[in-house]
Amino acid sequence: MVLTEPNYFRPSQMFEARYRYLPNNKRPLRHQSPIRLHVGTAEALGRVYLLENKFLEPGEESFVQFRLDEPLVAVPGDRFVVRSYSPAVTIGGGEILDRSQWRLKTGKNYVLENLRTKSEALQDRDTFLVSTVMSAGYNALSEKEIAVLAGLSVEEAKDEIDRLVGEGQLLRTERGALILASESLSQAKKQTLC
Repeated sequence: MVLTEPNYFRPSQMFEARYRYLPNNKRPLRHQSPIRLHVGTAEALGRVYLLENKFLEPGEESFVQFRLDEPLVAVPGDRFVVRSYSPAVTIGGGEILDRSQWRLKTGKNYVLENLRTKSEALQDRDTFLVSTVMSAGYNALSEKEIAVLAGLSVEEAKDEIDRLVGEGQLLRTERGALILASESLSQAKKQTLC
């Protein structure tokens, strides 16, 4: 599925994604439709949960959550193809935004706003790394944890983190082992003073 060092990536059965339903499809895609998800060399059966509406017309895009029957490895920015369950015909594709910890519900504004933020962050590497660190809330992360969440090697992540620390967007703890976002610290200070 993925060639990497042992235990580097964590497989998941749920992924958030930006999905485009191909315009040559004959009918709308229904919420919770069974699908075949192809990421890299992996294929997994599961269902697509539409997060903006209960139907998706041919040619339209939507944020979705894939809930799979078995875990697979994918990182933010990975491209995927979706095929119908039967017959196995390509019906769309898109980009993985993140692994999901919880089942997401359709039509929730805070869910859609969070997915828009993740989608926009993927367009710029700096924004993406800062967003990755901020997703941990007030918890500080190690360089390796950030690398795994961002789908980077530890060396790539370290170089980027060092630069972002130098720019003041990220902060190192006093002993330098953990990283947190400057904005998260500012928010914590404001909440403490209220």
